[in-house]
Amino acid sequence: MTVKVEYHPGPATGASWVILPELQIVFVGDAVLRNQPPFLANADLPTWLDTLSLLGSPAFKGWQWSVVGADWWKRIVSGHKFIS
Repeated sequence: MTVKVEYHPGPATGASWVILPELQIVFVGDAVLRNQPPFLANADLPTWLDTLSLLGSPAFKGWQWSVVGADWWKRIVSGHKFIS
């Protein structure tokens, strides 16, 4: 299984996404939170909006996102072996 780590700043300057292309899953860190906006005091708002636009683009259409506070991904990846 391919695991990609990509730099996607916005709410945090060092933010990264972990992408599992074969499963069409993307872990977006704090770019998107459940039921609240991310902490934006130090955010680069234009860059964050670009990041959100990418997440909503055709490149990620139909993908599942893992956001802070969600644990649905555990059910999806539980049958896969990962190197630790």
